[in-house]
Amino acid sequence: MEKNNQLLEYFGVSNHQELLELVKNNTTNEKVVEFKKFLAHLGVQFTTSEGDAHE
Repeated sequence: MEKNNQLLEYFGVSNHQELLELVKNNTTNEKVVEFKKFLAHLGVQFTTSEGDAHE
């Protein structure tokens, strides 16, 4: 029995790898921006390809 992943459905992707690519490559997407803000509140930091940390 497969359980639906609502987060994947919300972003319209099929798996977690696609979600990571979406977040990485679509920095101006409204859903991505809100998701990053949420994660930042949990202390998650993001790095650019140059290695600079961003919240």
